[in-house]
Amino acid sequence: MEPARIRHPHRGAGTKLLSLPIHPIFWGISPILYLYARNAMFIPFVDTLRSLAFSVGLVVLFLCGFRLILRGWEKAGVLSSLLTILFYSFGHVANSLERWSHTQGLEFDVAILAGIWLFAFFVLSLIIVRSRMPGQIAQFLNMTSAIFVIFPLVSIISTLAITSGDNRSETAVLSKVRGEAQAEPSILEVPRSELPDIYYIVLDGYSRSDILDEFYDYNNSSFIEGLEQRGFFVASSSRSNFLNTTYSLNTSLNLMYFSDFPSRIARTARYNLRTNYANDFLREQGYQVVVFDSGTGDTNNQYADVFISPPSSRAEGKPQINAFEQLLVRTTMGLPLLNVDSQPDDPELSSNVVTAAVDRELSERRERINHAFAHLPDYASKQGAYFLFAHVYLPHEPFLYGPGGEELKYRRETNLYWYEFPPEDYVEFYAYQVDYINQKVLHTIDAILAESDNPVVIVLQADHGDGHYLDWNVPTTEGVDIRSAILNAIYFSDRSYQNLYPTVTPVNTFRIVFNHWFGTQFPLLPDRVFFHEHPVMTPFNETPEFIDACVRFGICLPSPGS
Repeated sequence: MEPARIRHPHRGAGTKLLSLPIHPIFWGISPILYLYARNAMFIPFVDTLRSLAFSVGLVVLFLCGFRLILRGWEKAGVLSSLLTILFYSFGHVANSLERWSHTQGLEFDVAILAGIWLFAFFVLSLIIVRSRMPGQIAQFLNMTSAIFVIFPLVSIISTLAITSGDNRSETAVLSKVRGEAQAEPSILEVPRSELPDIYYIVLDGYSRSDILDEFYDYNNSSFIEGLEQRGFFVASSSRSNFLNTTYSLNTSLNLMYFSDFPSRIARTARYNLRTNYANDFLREQGYQVVVFDSGTGDTNNQYADVFISPPSSRAEGKPQINAFEQLLVRTTMGLPLLNVDSQPDDPELSSNVVTAAVDRELSERRERINHAFAHLPDYASKQGAYFLFAHVYLPHEPFLYGPGGEELKYRRETNLYWYEFPPEDYVEFYAYQVDYINQKVLHTIDAILAESDNPVVIVLQADHGDGHYLDWNVPTTEGVDIRSAILNAIYFSDRSYQNLYPTVTPVNTFRIVFNHWFGTQFPLLPDRVFFHEHPVMTPFNETPEFIDACVRFGICLPSPGS
C-alpha cells in the first residue's frame, strides 16, 4: 500500500505568498528610495511621500490592468516590472548620453531615446506575452527587486543613525584640537554696549578678483575698491581651505580644519553646521544668533535664536511640485516634458508643469537672496549683540540673473538639468551673477554701517571659488587653483587690521576676530588648501581622503604674517 502523503499547509501558503507578483511595487519604490538616500540630509522625507504614493498607485493600476487583459498574474507582473524599470531608468540613461554626446561634439535628441524606449517595451512585451512563464519567475523577481529596496533603506537608516548619535566624547576631542583651554582663559569682560555685531556673509562660489579677470573676462576692481573705500581689508591672495560648502564652513566656524575632525563628527558635519564653535562661543558672550534662510539644508541646519525666511512666493491655484519631485522627474520618462521645442517666451511653455515649477523655484531663490540683503541691516540699530549668518546661494548655479539684473527663467537650451548652463554660455552668465551680487553687497554694507550704533565686524567671504574649470575626477592644478581662490574681505569698525594678511584663509578668520575683540589667544594655524572628491561621491559611513594641494598641485601658502 502506498504511504499517505503528508501535507504541509504552511509551506504551501508561504510558497504561494512568495509567488505573488510584488516585484513591480518594489521596482516602483526602489528608485525613489535610492534618490532620497543620496539626498537624505538635504531633503525632508515627507517630500518623497507623494512620489511613493503615486508610484505605488500607478504600478498597482498597471498590474491590475495587465491582469485583466492577460488573465494571469505572472505575465501581468513581469510586464508591470518591465514598464516600471524602463520608466525609471530613462532619465539616467538620457542624462549620461547627453553628457557623452557633448564631449564628442554631437547633438543629442531625447525624443529619439524615448522612441527607442517605447519600441523596446513593445518588443519585450510581445516576447513576454508569447512565452511561457516559469512558476518560479515571480519568486526570483520578488527577491531581486527586494534587494534593490533594502540597499537604499539601509543607507537611509544608517545616515540618520549617524546624525542622531551621542558625540560628546568626540566634541571633547574637538575642543582639545582647537586649543580652547589655552585660548579662552584670557577672555575680556567686554561691556554689552561695546560688543560688536558680527555679520558673516557667505557668497557661494564667488571667485577671487584676479581669477575673474583672467578666466571670466570680468574686471572686479571697482567692487574691490568700493570695499576698501568703506574700510574693508581685502585679502587679495586668499583661498578656501576646502572645495565645497560644508567642509569649508565647518572649518571657518570651528576654527580648525575639517580634516582634523574626529571621524564620527566629520561624517555628521558633512551635511550641516550643527557642530559650530563660533555660535557656541558667541552665545556664551551674550549674543543672539540670527540665521537667514539659504534654501539649502546643509547651512540652514544649525542653531539659531532667530531664523529669517521670506514669505512664500507661491501663488495659489498653480500646480506645486517640490524640489525632490523636480529631481525625480529628471530621472524618469517625464524628462521629455522638459525638452519641449518651444522658445522661452512661448505661452505654451508656461503650461508645462515642470517648467512652471522651475520658474517658481528660480523666483523663490531670488526672493531668499533679496530678502536676506534687505533685512541684514535690520539688526544694526537693535539693542543687544547679534551674530548674523547669511549663506547667499550666488554667484553659484543656478544662475538667476542676466545682463542688467534681468530675471532669468527656464531656458530650453540649458541642458537636461535646468540648473546647468551650457558651457559656451557659462562664463558670460557667471559674470552677470557677480555683477548683480556686487551691487547688493555694497548697498547692504552701506545700510549696515549707516544704521549701526554698536561696533561692527563684517566677514564677506566665499565658501569656495567657481567650479567651472574643475574636473573632480581628473583634477588639474588650474582647476584646483580656480576653485580655491576666493573673495575674502573683513571689516572691523576700529580699522585695526595688524593681524590680517593677504593670504589669510577661513580657518583663521574667527581666530583673528575672537582674539581681537574678545581677547582670546588662539594661535594662527598654517594656511592650507585640501583637495578631496566631491562630497556626494563619499559613502555616508566613510571619511573622505584629503589631499594637501601644496604637495599634489603646488598650491602653497606662506606662514601667517610672513
